[in-house]
Amino acid sequence: MVQQLLITNHTITFDYDTLQDMLYILFEPVTGATFYEDVPDMPGIMRRYRAEDERLIGITAHNVKDRLPPGKSPEQAVRQLAQSLVEQLI
Repeated sequence: MVQQLLITNHTITFDYDTLQDMLYILFEPVTGATFYEDVPDMPGIMRRYRAEDERLIGITAHNVKDRLPPGKSPEQAVRQLAQSLVEQLI
């Protein structure tokens, strides 16, 4: 299910793939080639860049179930995780 956040006047799209247990956060639509860079000290978290100009366009998180905050509905927990990652990594 694709959802959106509004952070510092930017709309950020995120999607949690339950089968792959991965969270995809995008700051803009993906067109063309991209590459990833692991985030130091955050295993399973990667920044995604546009190859053309090396602009940060997103974040991908693996093993999401292990990262979700307790005591919230799954939707709320994924939203909170997405917001937290964005705030930490941009």
